[in-house]
Amino acid sequence: MMPPGDSQDNVLRNVASNWMQNDPKNALAWAQQQTDEHVRQMIWPSIAGGLAETDPVGAMRLAQSLNAGDERTNATRNVLNQWAETDPQSAVKWVGQMAEGPEKNSALGEAVSSWVRTDPNGAQRYLSTLPAGDARDNALRSASFQFMNYDPRLAVQMIGGISDEKMRTQQYENIARNWMRTDPQGAQAWIATAPLSNDVKARLARSR
Repeated sequence: MMPPGDSQDNVLRNVASNWMQNDPKNALAWAQQQTDEHVRQMIWPSIAGGLAETDPVGAMRLAQSLNAGDERTNATRNVLNQWAETDPQSAVKWVGQMAEGPEKNSALGEAVSSWVRTDPNGAQRYLSTLPAGDARDNALRSASFQFMNYDPRLAVQMIGGISDEKMRTQQYENIARNWMRTDPQGAQAWIATAPLSNDVKARLARSR
């Protein structure tokens, strides 16, 4: 038997993914029989993600029925990544029905992050309709990550919409460090006039 570790985890993920592609009914039955917590955490994201290719609503219901924690969080993330690439409006509408709280905020961030990759303009229009609050802040943070490498100025614009000061400052620092690796002059010019405290600007200068 293969010893526990990354190799075993990869095998479990691959088995679950391939089985879902070839025989989803039996793959689901096999997954439901598993009782080991770690095994479930490894296989359910692949199972749910595979189901999302043909039945995203069913996949989300399945993901949300799983044990709270990594098992449910990672399965939900996989489903939303799949769903939001092909039908983002339905994905975020489904997320909107979830109970308020950190899990919903995280799910919305995942959906918007995938939406931005395939339809940035549509995602931006959607983001502009969200009321201020934790859900919008998390979605803007997730979306800004997608633009860091190829359009940092747009990423900065998105970060500016985050209402939580601590999150906004942390994300400004993230974009600044990433920007300095790809365009030091552009990053330094932005930092000079950025809405950041002198302490944060000094910390960024030391990190170059």
